[in-house]
Parts: sequence; structure tokens; C-alpha cells
Amino acid sequence: MYLAGFTGSATGIATAGGFQNAKSGGGDAFLVKFDAATGNRVWATYYGGFADDYGLNLTTDPSGNVYLAGQTGSTSNMASAGGFKNTFGGGTDDAFLVKFDATTGNRIWATYYGDAAFDAGNSVATDAAGNNIYMAGNTKSPAGI
Repeated sequence: MYLAGFTGSATGIATAGGFQNAKSGGGDAFLVKFDAATGNRVWATYYGGFADDYGLNLTTDPSGNVYLAGQTGSTSNMASAGGFKNTFGGGTDDAFLVKFDATTGNRIWATYYGDAAFDAGNSVATDAAGNNIYMAGNTKSPAGI
């Protein structure tokens, strides 16, 4: 069981060993895994840069990996090498998509998605085999989408 969202809290969110143990600035997205049998927290991580970052939707694939989609105003800290787009597109916000390992909560890869205006990733899903990831959202960018 997972929970994603947005927090301004600087403490009480992340666990040791998670991907990002400290809030970066502004408000950050967060992702938490709970044990389904007991409801206890397994791991938790902040996800963000210097601006506001929102975790808007999540899904899992058949292997148990977790995907988090959202929107960010942060121009760094949100993408990783090997992601589709490693630089912020511009405007006020870009969408982001990040894949986490279900066991450890560590980031596997991440990407920005957006261009010169406002962009947000509002929903994410995988196909039955886990081979493809689908992200839907909204944009005001006139190109690059």
C-alpha cells in the first residue's frame, strides 16, 4: 500500500535509507510504503528540489516497482541520467515521472516532461506486462509535448 502527496513538513516524513531523507525547499512531494498486513510504515521518501513539487498520482507494475507522477517548479533534482528529459522545460512547472524500487524506496530513474509553459503529470498507469508506462496530465505549452 502506498501514499503520495505534498508536504511542507521538514520532519516526520522520510525514513533512513529512503531516496531523499531531507526536504529540499518549498514543499516536496513524498512517497510512503505501508505494510498491508499491519499498516506500519515500511519506508518513505521526500521527492523534490528547491521549489514546490507535488506527488499527484502513483501506480505499481507487475514487478512491484512504484511510479510517481506529479508537477514541479524545481529546475534541478527531479530527473536522472537515463531518463527521457533531464532538463527542466521552462515555464512555471513541468510534469515529472519517477520510478522507485518497491523494496528500498530508492529511485531507479526519473524524467521531466514539459516545455515552455505549465505542465503537470496528473495520472500514471502501466500495461498488464509492465512494459509500458502511461502518463496523462495537462499542459499550456504550445509545443514540445
